[in-house]
Amino acid sequence: MSTFFEVVTDDITFANRWFLDEPLTTASEAIDARLFRYGVSYHNHAPHRVPIQQEGVRVEFNLGAFDMPVVSREVLDHIPPAYLTDCEIYPVVIGNGVNGFSILNVVRRIACVDELRSSIMKWNVEDERPDKIGCYRAVGDLHIVSSLAREYDIFRIDGWEVPLIVSERFKSSIEDISNLGISFVPVT
Repeated sequence: MSTFFEVVTDDITFANRWFLDEPLTTASEAIDARLFRYGVSYHNHAPHRVPIQQEGVRVEFNLGAFDMPVVSREVLDHIPPAYLTDCEIYPVVIGNGVNGFSILNVVRRIACVDELRSSIMKWNVEDERPDKIGCYRAVGDLHIVSSLAREYDIFRIDGWEVPLIVSERFKSSIEDISNLGISFVPVT
């Protein structure tokens, strides 16, 4: 059985970390950070800069605004390229001049929630959102069916794109980086 992990912000070790805001284009137009969290390709104006919303300790792997992944060059250098085939990488400047970071847009989505082991709430008729009836409204204590994801190293969950999921191989490739800034929670 393959082991997978949800990437989460490490608030315990890095309580005084910086927090990154939504990206901006070269014309300083705001880009909705959620566009880098839906598990789909991004086709608008390229992000150029990511402002720092809250000053603090620099970390190498950030879940910025709306959990948009922003990673340093060091993180990218530790990840074998084969693990990133389902990602778009957009180099950005952090704040007013910190180079060497990129937005990591994960475009692979896999329907793999283990609904028997996870706490699931779905949209229903009473919620008055007919477009969402039957879709996930909330997923707690997330577990996935690893056999459905075994050939992938990084992905979003189809229908519940909030968490970023990585394989044990992916985790192992970066977990020894100092000031990583994230933790890994098992989901299998």
